[in-house]
Amino acid sequence: MTVHHPSNDFHFSRRSETHLATLNPALVKVARLALRRSRVDFTIISSRRDRIEQRRLVALGKSQTMDSRHLKGRRWISSPLTLKPAKADLTAL
Repeated sequence: MTVHHPSNDFHFSRRSETHLATLNPALVKVARLALRRSRVDFTIISSRRDRIEQRRLVALGKSQTMDSRHLKGRRWISSPLTLKPAKADLTAL
């Protein structure tokens, strides 16, 4: 069975594109396909991390491991966009 996914007018912001540039190329393809097929616009709010940032997030209890896929560019965090923009506090991650 073929599933038709209507196209939308969503596109990644400059910030999202900056995050995507740090990811594994195969994962970037997945992100672009997901946005193209999505019924909800979304943004990439986090991608590759360095060891210092990962250590900080583990210490804060925001991450569980120092062996995160974020360290290798194999994980991103996205957030849906709403009609009313929310303030993003990335320092709270």
